Amino acid sequence: MARTQALLTRTLKGGVNLTTLVREELSGQAFEQGEYKLQGPEVVISPKAAEVLNLAIHELATNALKYGAFSEPNGQVSVNWEIASRNGDSWLSFHWSEKRARPVPPATSPRPGFGTELIERRIPYELRGVASLKFDGGGALCKIEFPLRDRASVLETELPRRVVVPSSSKQEHSGADLRGFSILIVEDDYYLAADLERALGNRGASIDGPFSAEAPALEWLKTHRPHVALVDINLGRGPSFEVANTLREKKTPLIFVTGYEGAALPAEFAENIRFQKPIDVNAVSHAIARLLENQNAA
Repeated sequence: MARTQALLTRTLKGGVNLTTLVREELSGQAFEQGEYKLQGPEVVISPKAAEVLNLAIHELATNALKYGAFSEPNGQVSVNWEIASRNGDSWLSFHWSEKRARPVPPATSPRPGFGTELIERRIPYELRGVASLKFDGGGALCKIEFPLRDRASVLETELPRRVVVPSSSKQEHSGADLRGFSILIVEDDYYLAADLERALGNRGASIDGPFSAEAPALEWLKTHRPHVALVDINLGRGPSFEVANTLREKKTPLIFVTGYEGAALPAEFAENIRFQKPIDVNAVSHAIARLLENQNAA
């Protein structure tokens, strides 16, 4: 992530050159430049794509150093990419393959772990793409594809300053019973969305989504109405309130999960509960319970 941030600060327009990103990551893991080959057109990817893709490449390179092509002399990593048009969008197709000098039995290959989850789940969720990762005797084989769209990264230095919204009582640090209630989650950070889904689900709630973008959430809201919604107002390059306005029209209690200061909220949402990232899930669950109690009392 430090390397990605350094690349972002060196780039005037906020994008990252893909060749530079891949080369800097691999040069930090390989013993010699001849141990890897890069091939693909010059392309600048968005800060968000650079953030997520660089973490994926780091995991692949680290795995290659431990178990794959970089773990012994004469192994080689091949990375190639191309741009294709799909449904009016330009898509990046990124391929990683390894060749060990001495292949090993598949049984000794690494088991799926953090890297697999990062590649096969986070990339589709945050970049709206597809990805696969498998291992054979020569090492990892990975394919990552996603549309080249402009998205901001949490690593950009000009993003809004985060503020802390403290919990209001000690009771916020114990669990709340949410059985029988549905909770909509609209959040573009995969790990936060997954943590909320798991934690609130463990408290008995039925989770709607999570959705990483406004469009699918708005489409879902055409035919559904959750009991409560957790919404990040920054799902791209700045605040947007389409989902929040739709929920307001449906009279659905709404909690903002965001890093923006209160002044970024329109007047009609000024009184809504707002949590700072990283959040206390216990505090969120109690806030949800209070909203539901107030709604029932009304």
